[in-house]
Amino acid sequence: MDLKQSDLDDLASITVDDDFLRCNVDTDFDEDTSQATLQDVCTAFVQSFLVDKGEWISSLHLSLKECVTVLEEMETVLAKFIQQLERIQQDIGDVRETLAKTSIELNNAKTTERVLWMAISHLVVPPEIVQIVTQTNDGELGMLFQLTLKELLKYLDYRKGVWQQPGIVPGGQEAPLSHRWSSSRQRSARELRLPLTEFKIYYELLTVLDSLTVFACVKVRDFLSRKLPMLTVPNTNVCILQENSLKQLSFYVHFLRSAPPLLRHAHARGVQGGHQPTLIPYRITRAIYSEFKQHYCLIMSSLYLRKFQDYVLTLNAMEYSTTASASFGSVSSTLLSGFTRVQPAAPNTVYTLPPVTDTHSKFTGSANVFELGTRGEIFSRVFSPPLIPTLEKAAGRRHSYEETLRSLLHLLIDTVTHEYLFTFEFFSGDMSVYVDVFQPTLQFIVDYLSEVVLTQSTGGVRQLLNQHPCSSVNVKAKDDTYGLLTLIRLCHEYRFYMKTVRRLSCLDSFFDSLLVLLWPAFKRTLDAQLVALRCAQVSSLAAVTAHLRTTEERVATVHPLVRNYSALSCSLLSIALGAALAEERMVTGEIDAKPTKARNASSEASSSRSSSALARSSSSSSSSSSLSSSPSPSGSSPYANAGAGVASAPPIAIDAALRESSRQPALSSLNASASLVRTEAQQTYAVVRRRAMEMMEQEDAADAAESHDRFVALIGNVDFVRVQVIHYAEEVVKHVLLQGDARQPAGVTFTGKAAVMRDAYVVNQLHYMWAAAQTCVLPGEARHSVTLTERFDFSQLREMYDTYRARLQEETLNLYFSEFVNVARSEESVPPPVLIQVADQFLLTWKFALDALRTEVTSLIYESQLANEIVAQVCMECLVCNTCFLKIISAAVESHPAVFAQRPIRTLIVSNQNILQHMRNYSVPLDTSDLS
Repeated sequence: MDLKQSDLDDLASITVDDDFLRCNVDTDFDEDTSQATLQDVCTAFVQSFLVDKGEWISSLHLSLKECVTVLEEMETVLAKFIQQLERIQQDIGDVRETLAKTSIELNNAKTTERVLWMAISHLVVPPEIVQIVTQTNDGELGMLFQLTLKELLKYLDYRKGVWQQPGIVPGGQEAPLSHRWSSSRQRSARELRLPLTEFKIYYELLTVLDSLTVFACVKVRDFLSRKLPMLTVPNTNVCILQENSLKQLSFYVHFLRSAPPLLRHAHARGVQGGHQPTLIPYRITRAIYSEFKQHYCLIMSSLYLRKFQDYVLTLNAMEYSTTASASFGSVSSTLLSGFTRVQPAAPNTVYTLPPVTDTHSKFTGSANVFELGTRGEIFSRVFSPPLIPTLEKAAGRRHSYEETLRSLLHLLIDTVTHEYLFTFEFFSGDMSVYVDVFQPTLQFIVDYLSEVVLTQSTGGVRQLLNQHPCSSVNVKAKDDTYGLLTLIRLCHEYRFYMKTVRRLSCLDSFFDSLLVLLWPAFKRTLDAQLVALRCAQVSSLAAVTAHLRTTEERVATVHPLVRNYSALSCSLLSIALGAALAEERMVTGEIDAKPTKARNASSEASSSRSSSALARSSSSSSSSSSLSSSPSPSGSSPYANAGAGVASAPPIAIDAALRESSRQPALSSLNASASLVRTEAQQTYAVVRRRAMEMMEQEDAADAAESHDRFVALIGNVDFVRVQVIHYAEEVVKHVLLQGDARQPAGVTFTGKAAVMRDAYVVNQLHYMWAAAQTCVLPGEARHSVTLTERFDFSQLREMYDTYRARLQEETLNLYFSEFVNVARSEESVPPPVLIQVADQFLLTWKFALDALRTEVTSLIYESQLANEIVAQVCMECLVCNTCFLKIISAAVESHPAVFAQRPIRTLIVSNQNILQHMRNYSVPLDTSDLS
């Protein structure tokens, strides 16, 4: 057994003597002896107690009897107390049952009161709302009216949410009981919702809220309709009016657009006169919103159409004429001044290119009509501000029809961007407004391109053109290869700019319409060049240089076909590849790579300039026009909400007069119901928006692929034509050589000088093509000095040029040093007599041969620098052969000393130093690092 510390302490206080230890320690324990000892001790104790204190026994007995009596009395009292406690417990149970019943009755009464109050508060519109809606001054609707309309929307929103709850299905029929019970269990943790349709008074009060909403819509429609005519005031900036005046009224438009769906009853009862009476408010409010939207669209569409028509026709009157060319030496355009009905022609510009095989053009002697020239400068100012007709007319400046389309497209994207974002916010995301506003304007631009630029049809634009002074039709523009490709690139750049920089795709179909007109017209002009090249006759091409006196002069000439093709291909490739470069810079942010705030300000300023340009074009006769500026709206970027897809009105504070303490439970439940509906709508919208963004990305990829394919096809055609041109060059030189030497039969292989002339002619043509590609700078990229060879792979042309040049050098060397070169390059042993003969011949003729070689190459190469390079490479090859010949002679002298006994080695060779000394007279730079 375990001993505690107290037991140990007690044991420590006992004194044990030695006799006790001797008697008890180291002795065997006897149980009988121990019991006898204990009995003796107890007997001794009792005897001593009875002897000494015997009188206490009687008193102790009496005390015990008294205790028994007291305990019996206490038992009786406790039994009575227990009986009383049982009665009290029974009374407490009765009270508890009564309290539970009372609590249930109170809770039921409170719940019933709350549900009834909530239902009544949603059925009955407060009198103050009715009073504000019906008695507000129609002239100016204030902030209190806006707050009232917001409360009215909350009532409608709650009622719409009740109609759409699971317990009610369209047609007024109830859903199955199991479905209703499962739905009620899910909502029991939140609130008890009572369907309003179960109230008998519901259908009596249904028309009150509907009538009040219709009345409010009519009042709002009348108020907004009185604000719209200010947009038609002459000489006003529409952008400023929209931003500073109409945008503050966007909540009223939101109310007009939101009310009709909330009035569409999902459980209309009864049909009267062939229609449902409960749908009449819905149809009225929908008609009211449609009427206001049509009113706005009618005003803005006519306004934009009129201003764009005036702007385009005014710029058309200041264009250079495309009918007669004053280019290349004509001074008629500089002698004409002022803006008369007779438009001058553009200087140094030919709009209708002759066939690429036409070598008898009247302009061929002055300049190459196939060069792009200054027409490519338009790409350096693609995103510059549009032309302002008043300033252009005051300065007496004229421009090309491409500049008219550039300014028109720039003005259009700025105007569309502003109107798109404004209508998106003003009409709460109604995308149909923008379409209705700009449909006439966009159709006018498409018709202008079709009727005036491409002259494919005759319609209303031609009639407007006849009514406008000094305007005319661009008769030759439909055949302008460079101009049509320039317009195509402008459409692609502006479309890509709208998608990547401004994140808007609202003009995609418009640009598609323009490209559908431009691509076939351009393809027709390009096909005409391809057909002319395919139908060319070698004899006709060879006859172009027949006026030259000698064959050498004809060989040393770059054929006009090659010049025309080089200029045409460089122009087409530079325009097409420049479009890809511009798109890359937009993607990387080099274009419009500004901070957000700066870009917003720039965008607003651009919209202001656009409005100013439209205003100036419509009032160009007034000399007091001034530039108007539009302040940047405070807040976020005008493009910030474009990608979001939903524009939300700013939150409006609730007036204190409309928030009474007695209506707090109703408003709280109404807000909770509205927030629940909004949460579900937002989740559905997020899914729809994500899917829409995926579809837009797929469409963008498809559009980019289609555009890329068209430009790739164009580049492929140009590259394929180069092969045909080189083939014509090879055939032309054969024809020229056969005419120069009538003894050569047709189809014979040229050797000797004829082979040198043939290779020299082809080298001249290829070098001209390669040099033209190297010096061609992409239009609009003069500041960055981006050349055509940096953006296009000319490796095939370069390889062909290197092949013909190497063959020319080899043929030239063989022409003047054939036996010497054969011996020097021979891998077999040459007989000593042959070596002596070749060495003697080389000693006698090497100077005359080098002079004749230089003269021949110089006379056959069209460019002196190229001729010097070829002469230098031929001379270097001659030095290499001479070095090999020296080694062969040295080996022969050692192996046949008897044969060369009479001829010292110095009489058989010409040192490289002598040859180099003679070559220095040619002023040809030589690289002797390879000689050893």
